[in-house]
This record gives sequence, C-alpha cells and structure tokens, in this order.
Amino acid sequence: MALIKPQLSYGNDTGTALASCDELLQALHSQAPDARCEAVHALGNFPETTADIARLLEREKDQMVFIAALHSLKAIATPQAVSELVNLLRSEDAFKRNAVIEVLQGMPDQVAPVMEQLFADPRSDIRIFAADILRLLPHPRAEFWLCQSLSIEMHPNVIGAIVDRLSEVGTSQAVPYLQKTKAAFSDEPYIAFAIDVALKMCEAS
Repeated sequence: MALIKPQLSYGNDTGTALASCDELLQALHSQAPDARCEAVHALGNFPETTADIARLLEREKDQMVFIAALHSLKAIATPQAVSELVNLLRSEDAFKRNAVIEVLQGMPDQVAPVMEQLFADPRSDIRIFAADILRLLPHPRAEFWLCQSLSIEMHPNVIGAIVDRLSEVGTSQAVPYLQKTKAAFSDEPYIAFAIDVALKMCEAS
C-alpha cells in the first residue's frame, strides 16, 4: 500500500515556514487532527524539532497525522531523524511498521549506515523488516547486505525473508551464499524450495 503524503498549507513551495517553530510545536497538541497534520508537516523545515516529532509519532492515533510526521522526519533526514524512524519498527502496530518501512525505502543514502545494525538486531522480526526495506531500497550495496546477513543468519524465518529478497534483487554474486545456506538447512523443505527459486533468478540475472 503506497502512502499518500498529505498536501498541506503551513509551508510554501520554497520551504519557508509561514508559522513560527513555537506555534507549530503548540499545534501538535491540538485536538483537531488537521491542525496537528499541518503543523507536523511544516516542522519538516526545523531539524531541531526531531525529538518533538518523534514524541508525536509515539502517541499519534490518526493515520494521516502519523504519515505527515514520517515525511517530516524524511525531509529532515539527519542521523537522529533516521534513528527515530528505525525505532518505530518496534511498534506493535502493523500499519505504523509498514508505513515506516515504506518511508525508509525512499531514503537509501540515509538508511545505508544503519542496515548492518538492523541485520544484527537480536530481534528476529527487526531482521526481517531489514530485509523488507531492501526489497525496494535503490542502493548498490543491497545485495551485499543480504548476502552478508545470509551467511550468519540462523533463524529460519529471517533466512526465508532474505532469500525472498535475493530472488528479487540478487545476481550471480549471491549464488554461493544461497548454495551454502541450502546445504546448511537441508532439513527445512521451505527454505530449500525458496533457495532453488532464488538460485534460478540469480543465475538468470
């Protein structure tokens, strides 16, 4: 599901804010979702409000406000903003997780420094989300991250996610990693089947 970025009016086409930073921060506590949405959208012009936007994301229930806040962090695009986005992958809300993954997929240069960290996370679901990010992340090291992670991964579900991604973005360089994993998990029929599919795709690329 593609996210629809709200079209709002607090800022103009040149990125110049039409309200002060303090006024916008106050509006984040408005009872009106439209007011919160416009305010957080405009705060994308103020990198110093990253923590305030992150706090809004933690409590926000309205999906359009949430999406506007994500895009403001994307616009800010600092390491702190990326860190706040990545933290949302731990949300219990599937909509929020999927929305964050889609935003991160549009930030290849900013996300690149944290990809290895994501694949090393002790939580298997976070490692799966890392593979999901790489599905549409236009970055030249995507295949490298997947192969590197595949070479050390032991969780079958994570391996399945990585293999699925390699079937989409992998090349012949991934073949030895896939073959080694298939041998190591020969007693897992699903993994063996998925690897066979990925090998065909990678060998043909």
